Amino acid sequence: MTDKPIYTLSNMTLIGLVIVTAVTFFSWYYRKYRNVPPGPLGLPFVGYGPFLTSDPPAKLLKLKKRYGKVMSMSFGPQLTIVLNDYEAVKEAFIKQGDLFTGRPSTFMLDLLVEKFRDGRPHGIGALEGNEWKQTRRFILQTLRNLGMGKNAIENRILEEAEHLSVIFRENVGKPFNATDALHAAAGNVVSTLCFGQRFDYDDEQFNAILHQLRTFALLLAQAGPLQSYPMSRFIPGPLARTYAMWIAMKKKLADFITTQMENICCVRKDGKESVVPSFVDSFWDEQERLKATGNQHAERGKIFQDLDLQMNVQDLFGAGTETTATTLNWAFLFLLHNPDIQARVHKEIDDQVGREQAITFEDRSRLPYVEAVCRETQRMGNVVPFGLMRCNMEETELLGYRIPDRCYVMVNYKAVNMDPTLWAEPEKFRPERFISSEGQLEEPPYFMPFAIGKRSCVGESLARMEIFLFFANIRQRFELKPAKGQTLPPVNKYETGISSRPVSFEMDIRQRN
Repeated sequence: MTDKPIYTLSNMTLIGLVIVTAVTFFSWYYRKYRNVPPGPLGLPFVGYGPFLTSDPPAKLLKLKKRYGKVMSMSFGPQLTIVLNDYEAVKEAFIKQGDLFTGRPSTFMLDLLVEKFRDGRPHGIGALEGNEWKQTRRFILQTLRNLGMGKNAIENRILEEAEHLSVIFRENVGKPFNATDALHAAAGNVVSTLCFGQRFDYDDEQFNAILHQLRTFALLLAQAGPLQSYPMSRFIPGPLARTYAMWIAMKKKLADFITTQMENICCVRKDGKESVVPSFVDSFWDEQERLKATGNQHAERGKIFQDLDLQMNVQDLFGAGTETTATTLNWAFLFLLHNPDIQARVHKEIDDQVGREQAITFEDRSRLPYVEAVCRETQRMGNVVPFGLMRCNMEETELLGYRIPDRCYVMVNYKAVNMDPTLWAEPEKFRPERFISSEGQLEEPPYFMPFAIGKRSCVGESLARMEIFLFFANIRQRFELKPAKGQTLPPVNKYETGISSRPVSFEMDIRQRN
């Protein structure tokens, strides 16, 4: 009896397929990952996301000790480059600024900016290339026309500071959590810019929208499960419920913006001018100009569709509210932990301005320590821990490493803000680090709370004015102490999403006579 051959034709075919598949895979893997920055491997098909814990900035800071100032990791199938050092950030966003202006396509972001509706993203936060440049130019010019950096917007902020002071005054002697009031104040400033109107602090719909914006900020975390693994929304359980909740909130936010736009539209149809000019008015004026010149279907016309208006308003509303309110909340917590610094703030205000009149933006030159407290709050609070993720538009080299085209690129700003080679005793709250030997405010180039480069925050000057005016006027009028019988949360504990928020706390408000 003859033995059967060990290798049949079918076996040989199978072995050949395995070899070809293996060679193809390793060839693809080599081409993609050749000479990329080092980093942790994570899990197959899942990546490193599950290992980032509840404090991703601190985790990435620890990984810097092993992998260096620039490293790579995968979130799901996507290669992500982490800039873990000021030199790496400067090299990417300044020296190669044009190349790193891309915005990556992620599931939750694409859903938020309505990319799935017509195949293109909408709104300044998600655009790139020439569409982004034109949109940014239009928004900056419009905000300037509406008074950003001028007396017009300063008066709106000061008016809102009065409303905020009323809320503080009503809560004198009571345990008070300022989170909702701060978000309402910041939200109203943006609302007057976008819609030409403000809302009462007890307006239920307005407060519901502000709450949804805060939830959005958590769910849009760079390495969140739904971002990296969108198929998880189909698995019954917490992620599926979270996704359903997110979709419902997204619709409510869209309905809110649509309602405000319809109100402005009704005024315009009646042939009247809005009582307070708004971003919506300016956008529609540009739409009409494009139609009058026959350019509504040209390249520029693409970014002036109604859907683009809604997404731009959504971006301005979300970013302009969350970061400002969170910064102020951090400022209150830091000063509750540092009563000596609070006393110095009060003294500078009393000596330089007094308590009889509201503090204006012009007063900031006389209040360098007050401004320094705001800057130190931004540094230690690390309010926007990763910024908005970017991508490189084409393959490049960064600090000796190859960066394949269209990688996700994120900055760990905690690594910069807590770098002992840049900041003396970085773990301590020391506003004087922003005061020069001549007693004037100074900012080093590695202080970048609004990011740097060509995709830095479009509303930076507005945010700086808001933070200073709200903080200074509240501090002028009130003394804040820890709520009786309660323990203040530590300043090194926070919730991390798009923003880093302090743990919820209450304070005891006292009127300064």
